[in-house]
Amino acid sequence: MRLTGNTNNSEVNRIKAQVRKIKGDTIECKHISSNYPVKAFITKDMKFEIGQIVLLEFRRNAGGGGYIVVDDLMEVIKAEVLEAQHIISNGMMYTSLILRNPETNQRMHSLVPNTDKLFGSTSIVITGDTVTLRINNGALFSIEY
Repeated sequence: MRLTGNTNNSEVNRIKAQVRKIKGDTIECKHISSNYPVKAFITKDMKFEIGQIVLLEFRRNAGGGGYIVVDDLMEVIKAEVLEAQHIISNGMMYTSLILRNPETNQRMHSLVPNTDKLFGSTSIVITGDTVTLRINNGALFSIEY
């Protein structure tokens, strides 16, 4: 969900950050590259989850300014499961999923280890299922059966 249009301002400062805490009208994040803590302002209608990557932009105002969320970098896709397997390697279990977006015919492969929070959701998926994927910043964020 993009919240602002393109700007031609060369002084626009945008960074990617990972959400750590959600507190009312602000979120506490860490900058992806440096792990530096950052606070950003949000509106009540914005929905975020802990661990989500967002795009922040610094906006100046009379009081100094601050970061706001300009893009949640989230994409929701309905996908068909072409292949689902459980793999055990070196004492660790994985779920291997090959998925296809029926609208674009694009395929995606995801290998989810049992230590990942997604493992519980992916371990019940079988070949032929239709699932709803939430892709955040190009990576599988959640899957709903």
